[in-house]
Amino acid sequence: MSQLGRKLLNRIKTHLVASLIILLFASCTNKSERSILNIKDASFDRGQISSGNNDPNSIIYEDNVDVLLVSLYYGKSIEEIKKTLGWEDSKMQETIDLLIENGMLTENNGIYTPTVFVLPLKVGIALKKESNLIANEISDSIVSGLDKFKELHDKTDISKQYSFKDLSFFYLSDIVLDMGQISNVESLFLKKERPLRNGKNYYFSIMEKDTTKKEAAFGIYGNQGLLNNDSIYIGVYGNTRYQEAGWDDYKNKEVHYFSKNDYSILFKEFNKLFLPTLINILEKNDAEFLKLFNEYGYSGKISFEEFFIWYYHLIYTEATNELIKKEVIKKPESGLLYYQIEL
Repeated sequence: MSQLGRKLLNRIKTHLVASLIILLFASCTNKSERSILNIKDASFDRGQISSGNNDPNSIIYEDNVDVLLVSLYYGKSIEEIKKTLGWEDSKMQETIDLLIENGMLTENNGIYTPTVFVLPLKVGIALKKESNLIANEISDSIVSGLDKFKELHDKTDISKQYSFKDLSFFYLSDIVLDMGQISNVESLFLKKERPLRNGKNYYFSIMEKDTTKKEAAFGIYGNQGLLNNDSIYIGVYGNTRYQEAGWDDYKNKEVHYFSKNDYSILFKEFNKLFLPTLINILEKNDAEFLKLFNEYGYSGKISFEEFFIWYYHLIYTEATNELIKKEVIKKPESGLLYYQIEL
């Protein structure tokens, strides 16, 4: 069989598996699938995409608000939730009012619907499988342009201390796909501002974690700022943030120092080098994204942009994992890379 034929067969197999997953998903996500107690016993990561003074209202981070929103995602009644959480009427009403006021919840004829992205474990596992094809296409495209990325590395000041391979995790995952690219994906693919919620623009997610793994929900790679002022930014990138005590103590970690020259190369050349290819891949798969948005039941509850931006996190995480498997990316043993950028 030709290579083209094998690729076509793999696509058909993947589509059939995905279709079965959707059918199984649809059959098991009815209102009675999970008890509120089961949801309460689960563990969730709460994530936001924002910049500047655009943080969500602190209500979203209060105890059991994630349980409330996930329970509403499953169609549980306010009375059931209130009883399980042991909340007084006043506590429940105050929380609901704040969530509605801050654009995280809607009410229609007594039905409450979260307007943030909720991703239970079963749904997330299914969506990760859906992302495999596009993740492979992205990783293959990065491999094809590897020599040009290495040339850019050679222009940096940090190249005097570290090899391209040493920094490949930061370069190819964080700069080319995540931190250095996310705003470009929003402006050139989604072409919309972040959702406006009570005067603040941000995306927000509640994702269920696999508690058997010491990593973020669905192994998603992400950044956490540790220090930010007029002259430097110190951050950490990876998927084991928050999992170990002392993870945020950068003073006792190996910090990779990027100069002002490096900063310019990272955010004006590294990310831009791959940007046309990435946008082309996303646009080519736009119909598939809309299909998933509808088939997984998010349509009519949250915006397509809210769905896609978090699905993109699954995509680039899978693409990163593929590059790690191919030994193109060298992932730190701790799962974290600390960096300082001179601004």
